[in-house]
Amino acid sequence: MLNLFLRRLMLGLVTVVIVSIIIFLGVELLPGDACTAFLEREAQGKLLENCRNDLGLGRPAYERYLEWAAGAAQGDLGISANGQKSIADLVGHRLGNSLLLALCAMCAGIPLAIILGVVTGLWRDRPVDLVFSTSAIFAMTIPEFVSATVLILLFSIWLEWLLVYGVTVLLTLYFLHRLFLQ
Repeated sequence: MLNLFLRRLMLGLVTVVIVSIIIFLGVELLPGDACTAFLEREAQGKLLENCRNDLGLGRPAYERYLEWAAGAAQGDLGISANGQKSIADLVGHRLGNSLLLALCAMCAGIPLAIILGVVTGLWRDRPVDLVFSTSAIFAMTIPEFVSATVLILLFSIWLEWLLVYGVTVLLTLYFLHRLFLQ
């Protein structure tokens, strides 16, 4: 079991490295660079040259990637171009909300999936199975931005259970209490 876990962990790390290389190469192949995108119309002459020197864009791509990868392995993801803030701080600030959203999705999704799986298993090839299976396939085809908009309308506008914007832990706990304990 430990061997399987370690093998999966190594495969995950290799996948992350390969994906980061592909993304880095994809960005390198795009026309322009970070300075021309950031400076837009002012991207010419000395200003453009200074920006490229500041960001190290004159160095070979493999050197820049290796420097970034070494920093990322130590938790330093770099500095944002527009805010001059640490990317790790920007991501870390939003990580709590993302984890809370994932927890709420799991608390709602796992019991629902188990119940629907048992129901469709007990009444296989019957109308109940057909309705649930068709609904599940239909739900998977809906783009996330559409389903998010519908859920915001449902829970925030019509039912008034959640805020339209932002997050408060107390409101989320109230919603979970109301959903599962009543």
